Amino acid sequence: MRLALLGLGWLSLVIGLIGIFLPLLPTTPFVLFSAGIFAKCHPGLREKLLAHRQFGPIILNWEQRRAIPPRAKRQASLAIFLVFPLSIWAVDPLGLKMMLVGIALVCLLFIWTRPD
Repeated sequence: MRLALLGLGWLSLVIGLIGIFLPLLPTTPFVLFSAGIFAKCHPGLREKLLAHRQFGPIILNWEQRRAIPPRAKRQASLAIFLVFPLSIWAVDPLGLKMMLVGIALVCLLFIWTRPD
């Protein structure tokens, strides 16, 4: 089980790192997920993430205050505004379109109701 969690943590971290270079792939949620997984299976890796000059403050900010920095809010919102309309256009049934609109709105509501 520990190895599976370790693999999941690394996979999430790699996806998050790829997100640095791909504008529509979020980095922060994957790094936060990795930190949470590493806390359970390999605390030393979590400590390394906390010591990282860019990831450490984001992780601590989320853990202590459940806060999302304004820049991350803007980036996430932009990704939602770019990706969801394309997805809504691509699906045919009206029910799926409505579901995607609802998901986008819930995501935006969650992001913008977190403290800065």
